[in-house]
Amino acid sequence: MSRNHFFEALRQKLFEDEYVCFFDPKCTDAPKTLDDYLSRHHARIVFSTIETNLIDKFLDTMGYKQTDWMPHANATYKLGVMFNGWSDNQFLVDSESSAFRILDTTEYGSFGTHDAAIATGMTAKEWSDWFPPYRMAINNKSPKFGKERFNYLEGFDQLHSNAVQWDNLAIIEWLKSECIKLGVNHIVDNVVGANLDEEEYITELILEEQTENISGDLYIDCSGFHSILFDVIYKCPWHSVQDFLPTNNAIAIRKKYTNPQKECHPYTKSTAMNSGWMWTIPTYNDITYGYVYSDKYIDKDDAEQELRTKINEWDAPAKHVPFKSGTRETIAFKNVYGMGLSAGFLEPLEATNLVFTVMAIGNLGKLLYETGNMYNENMGFHISKMFSASVDEIVNFIYMHYKMSTKDDTLFWKEVREKPMPDKIVPMYNAIKDGPMSQQAFHDMIIKNMPGFRFTEPNAPIFAAGHWWQLLKGCGRYENIKRSYSDDFIKYGKMVLDVHSNRMDNVLKVFPNHYDYLTEWYESI
Repeated sequence: MSRNHFFEALRQKLFEDEYVCFFDPKCTDAPKTLDDYLSRHHARIVFSTIETNLIDKFLDTMGYKQTDWMPHANATYKLGVMFNGWSDNQFLVDSESSAFRILDTTEYGSFGTHDAAIATGMTAKEWSDWFPPYRMAINNKSPKFGKERFNYLEGFDQLHSNAVQWDNLAIIEWLKSECIKLGVNHIVDNVVGANLDEEEYITELILEEQTENISGDLYIDCSGFHSILFDVIYKCPWHSVQDFLPTNNAIAIRKKYTNPQKECHPYTKSTAMNSGWMWTIPTYNDITYGYVYSDKYIDKDDAEQELRTKINEWDAPAKHVPFKSGTRETIAFKNVYGMGLSAGFLEPLEATNLVFTVMAIGNLGKLLYETGNMYNENMGFHISKMFSASVDEIVNFIYMHYKMSTKDDTLFWKEVREKPMPDKIVPMYNAIKDGPMSQQAFHDMIIKNMPGFRFTEPNAPIFAAGHWWQLLKGCGRYENIKRSYSDDFIKYGKMVLDVHSNRMDNVLKVFPNHYDYLTEWYESI
């Protein structure tokens, strides 16, 4: 096989399910100018047309594409979470950082924007303002191309951000209707008890209004905070993480758009408040605000007043939701499997509770398939172990938001950083204090200390090294220290950043407004 035929075969295979990067192995010296760089066969990232995140993969396994469910869910795209007021710097922790990374192979090895920023001495503020997803976000640009009239840009063959924001009630109704179409017997009733066998396995559920009990081999408790099977029937212990996560209440208010082109932005916004933080989540039809706070520092009435003043909304009803952050010590007991809020809940700062649910369904489905639908307690133990590892990782990531914040103008923010530190955070915190490290070293530290479990990628962390770095940079807590770099190294780093900026300037010119793109797309479906 010739060299060209070999690479063509490789390209066709890789395009099915993963990124592919081509580079010129002869490029061993640093380019001297930007034009010199652009003229070379430098590395180019090509993104598969089926690049998806966890939620997309999950829905795809059930045969649903974005065109099937996004319009029904009033969904919008999400570039990431924009943090405002947590430090002196507004910053974004993005959902798909890999889509904005450029790689090049030189004598310096794999050289990414992380290394480039360190080499050039970028401050945290400069990095956040430069960060490509941030620039897309503040300009309200859709992370998708519009119709085919938009030409692909060099280095942005597919600009993906498959994270979404949606209306929970709307997608629940759509999912319910789809399940009924598939033959699911949907019964609306209250569970008031259960019959157990001699080994305490549930044999039947007793319903309030139905004359016949519900019998089965496996029962899934998705009864929310009530946790009827785990809590009421089995009284399974609850493992609290409240020592690390300070909030325990939320208020939600839904508001109509006044200017959707401006307000329907492609990101979730997290704004620091006096006793917690406020979410801003734009769906296609309206926008939802929520105040997540600690009742140790403010009561519900004052919290609602603070939220309404912040968003200037006095008529829309407010929904108050108390919660406790934690999980069941096991999410699988006897022949009962916990899912959603019944299994656990962590404050919604990084919107991870949906990830819990998807992972729970995915892990259960995978193991049932592998065992021929033979559920047993060993399977439950294995799933609980995976779930626990993911919980630890998410708790650590959320905790670091508070630990690294520089806001200190209220008692809540002064005391929140004094909360005890999770054990697995300690080595990371100590490493951070010592200054920046290479991208690979940082990644290795995340893998070592934050092992997570995905049903698609066992042992892969939910939050990559890039997410941690964006968080630390945004909080101004990961400034660069003076290090000795060669002139060529620094020059090349500047070129890498310049190339990104140049490409982003072009992207901002041609990518459509987020709301306008969704409107055109939804009307065409």
